[in-house]
Amino acid sequence: MKPWIPLIILAGILSGCTAQNTRPMVDEQGKVRVTPPPSCNPLSNEETLVMSMSRDMVEAGRLHAALANLERMPETSPEARLRKAQILRLLGRYEAEAMFASLTNSCVQAQAHHGLGQMHVSAQRYPEGLKHLRIAVALEPTNDAMRNDLGVAHLNMRQLKEAQFEFLTAMELNEADKRPAVNLLTSLLYQGNREQAARLMTRYNLDQSDLREAAERAQRMQLEDQPQKVTAPAPAPAPAPAMIQPSTSNATTPSSQTTSVPGIQRVAPSASRPVVPIVGQ
Repeated sequence: MKPWIPLIILAGILSGCTAQNTRPMVDEQGKVRVTPPPSCNPLSNEETLVMSMSRDMVEAGRLHAALANLERMPETSPEARLRKAQILRLLGRYEAEAMFASLTNSCVQAQAHHGLGQMHVSAQRYPEGLKHLRIAVALEPTNDAMRNDLGVAHLNMRQLKEAQFEFLTAMELNEADKRPAVNLLTSLLYQGNREQAARLMTRYNLDQSDLREAAERAQRMQLEDQPQKVTAPAPAPAPAPAMIQPSTSNATTPSSQTTSVPGIQRVAPSASRPVVPIVGQ
């Protein structure tokens, strides 16, 4: 046997173990345990320029152009695949989910779990979305956007304390972003805490449009919480008595008319709880 063959086998085993160790684990207390992912390989100057141009196109709303621009990047680039998945998600394309999933053990695994969490929440699969968003936050605990989105997932599941904790954390991490403040305002109005809501608006300079948006969302949440009403069936009316007409012959012709019995009238079933939208992009 050639001496370098065992070295190749050993290297493969070690690399496989390393890849497995980067996968997040959940302990007995439900806390996510993660190992920091490997660093991405540095991009070349040309690749950096392509990524920068793509980002500018997304900010300008030119999503299709940004996606086409990324075709110039190598298929093996995790950063390029992540950016493609993010754009596909914004375009509502189903391919984004598989692309995010393929990156959950790469150097961009935090962003990949974030994207998966957003897609699950948008599809009203809240437990799955919550799982991925918790992993993303465990990998990048100071990422305010991930904290905000995790709070939104908690809010959709009516886990209000957890939601408010994440919103407050996101607000302190980035006071320039109004999204977590408006989401927290929604949570307070949903609970009827108008005094706290007023103080929040003053402290974070929220305007009347923010208040209207939060109030509408809180009202929708309250309506979703109401049990579905089913109208009881109406009792069938008694049939009208037959009226015997004077007979000119030896036969009688009964004439009776009964009112049709209405069926059970049910309120149209409400759709599954809609996603409390994340304010902004």
